[in-house]
Order: sequence, then structure tokens, then C-alpha cells
Amino acid sequence: ASLEASLVECAILVQSTPKGLAEFCANDETNACLVDKFLSNSEWMKLMIRHGGASNGNYGKAILIHTKLLAQIRDSSTEVRHKLALAVALEFANDIPVFHDNDTFIDPIGRFWHYVKAYENKELDDMFEHFTIWELRLVIDGDATDEDYQWGRNYLKAYRPDEVLRSDYKWKYVWAVRSDMNYHHPENDFSNYKELLSAGGQCGPRAWFGRFIAKAWGTPTWGCRQ
Repeated sequence: ASLEASLVECAILVQSTPKGLAEFCANDETNACLVDKFLSNSEWMKLMIRHGGASNGNYGKAILIHTKLLAQIRDSSTEVRHKLALAVALEFANDIPVFHDNDTFIDPIGRFWHYVKAYENKELDDMFEHFTIWELRLVIDGDATDEDYQWGRNYLKAYRPDEVLRSDYKWKYVWAVRSDMNYHHPENDFSNYKELLSAGGQCGPRAWFGRFIAKAWGTPTWGCRQ
């Protein structure tokens, strides 16, 4: 093996930890075969490392998701589908709970197909197809349900089409935080983003909704605390 391949394998073993990989292999006999296949494929390992690695070092789950998605698009492969498959696999290596529901988790396979269909139906921002895998990870990692993302696009197109057509990417889509979300303490409890918009809010809730509506249109975001 080349020095580069050895270094990549070493990085993955350090990030995932021997214990983490062992526990993944112990869950299912096929998992052990999958890990062996992964660790013997330097290009596959480099691909994952190059694009930020698996969330929390959970490479076992990342390669499982990636393998499932590649099998599903084998006969309908495109560059965007391949980029999305890797972005979803790496990001969803760590479970993402649904907004205000820590007992329910976003389905990575469903998330992949949600964005594939939205992109192929020309519902997303024109820049979506040009994003890198790292940038796509910051699109698909949201905690809203796929149904809420669809609602977000439908709502903005119907009620604020001017905000969809803005040329200023600083405020495109997210101007809804100023135009539609009242600045005050939330008027009622909320369990999803539709209810959050109705409730209104100050710093945190407005930031949550801004990230939500941007991701709904396929633009990357990340949060920072004050």
C-alpha cells in the first residue's frame, strides 16, 4: 500500500476508533464485510476524508448509507445525485433529531430523495447543482421534516414570490424573517417551523427560521451562537 493510502486508513481508524468500528461490525455480519471492503478501498476512503469525513467519526454508518444510496441510483446516476449521496452519507452518520422532537430522527434515505426530486423538479435555487459536497452537507443537515421543507418552498412562492426572485443572496429567501416573522416573545408554543412562523420570536427563533427557509431552497447554512 502507498504511504498516502496508509495515512488515510490511519486517519479513519483514529476518527472512528477501533471500538466504534467493532461495535458496528458486531451489529450485523454484513457490516463486518462492508468495513473490510471499505478499508481495502483507498479511493473510497480518500473520497470520504476529502469531503470532511463522517460526522462524529461514525464511518460504519456512513458507508452503510452510502452503499444503499449508490445501489438505488445505479441505473439513474447523475453528478448531482452522486454528490448528494456522499453528502447525506457523511452528514447522517450521526443521527439528526427532528426539530423539537428528540425521539424522532430524520431518515437519511428520505432526505436524499427529497432533495433529488426537488432539484430535478427545478424547485431549488439555481446554484444548488454547483455546490461542493461540503456545501451540500450544510444544505441537507437541517432538522426540519421533508414535509416542512416542501411547505416552506410552497409558502414563499405563494405569498412572497419577490423574496424568491431577489438577486441579493445575502437576503434571498431569508428576508422572510423580517417580512413575516414578528419580533417579540413567541406568542404560543411551537413544535415545527410552520408553528414557529406563526408564534414569532426573537434572536434564536428567528435564526432557526432563517436557516430553515434557506435550506428549504437548497442553500447552505450553519449556525453560530452569540
